[in-house]
Amino acid sequence: FVLYFSELRSSSCGNPGIPPKGILNGTQFNVGDKIRYRCVTGYVLDGHSLLTCVTNAAGVSVWDFPVPICRGENA
Repeated sequence: FVLYFSELRSSSCGNPGIPPKGILNGTQFNVGDKIRYRCVTGYVLDGHSLLTCVTNAAGVSVWDFPVPICRGENA
């Protein structure tokens, strides 16, 4: 009796979430998908507005940048 198995890596980065006072545009979170962040009026984005789901060197699906944050315009 011989048993073979293989490890299946996820092709999804998962929903990265929405920062406080932030807006997420995008509903697909698989490798190659892009999502865009912006902030509500009165707040400015600190970080990358466009994130892409990629496969890293270890074969794991990850977002290419961290989720940005929204800061008050006068902060």
